[in-house]
Amino acid sequence: MGDLGDFLELSEDTQGSGASSSGQEETSENEEVFDVNTVIEKTGYGPYQRRVVMVMGVMSMADAAEIWLATIILNDLQCEWDLTSAQKALIPAIVYVFYAFGSIIAGK
Repeated sequence: MGDLGDFLELSEDTQGSGASSSGQEETSENEEVFDVNTVIEKTGYGPYQRRVVMVMGVMSMADAAEIWLATIILNDLQCEWDLTSAQKALIPAIVYVFYAFGSIIAGK
């Protein structure tokens, strides 16, 4: 399993060679573009990638659980609080609006 240093050395060694069968294309004299598969092959798949996959899996499960719970609870809330259909639809929409705001703030 290689690391980023090996990948960067490979990048420097292959500059100026033009397009090759390994997924590399030269866009200008000094800049090369690598496809995702080539980068993963050269850098390897290690503990960090496994951790990212686990975190994303847990986040996806939490998001799915929230949607599932909202579909169950919303019908009862509509009856209990005398909500209109528009108000009922607004409840889960607000969650996603704040997800968007949080992503924008966290992404800076």
